[in-house]
Amino acid sequence: MRESVKLLYRNAVKLKSLGRLQNAKTLLIKASKLDGEPPAIFAVLADTCWEMTCLDEAVQFFLKVIKLAPKKRSHFYGSFPLPLGAWVSN
Repeated sequence: MRESVKLLYRNAVKLKSLGRLQNAKTLLIKASKLDGEPPAIFAVLADTCWEMTCLDEAVQFFLKVIKLAPKKRSHFYGSFPLPLGAWVSN
């Protein structure tokens, strides 16, 4: 992940934790466009959409995470500030 994308990601996670979900979603979408197909960003984006009750969007992002997740998911989960392991079974 490029440094500019990491900064957007960190800021989005902070905004999300403050309850500023729409702002977090905007940053995460921007970060995802800059970084290609980033599973970590899609995971937080899915959770953010879920909290916003944008359930159709949340499901689409969760499906992207599942599709893009590496085979060795235990290492993959360490990238997330959220308990993704609870959402995706091995």
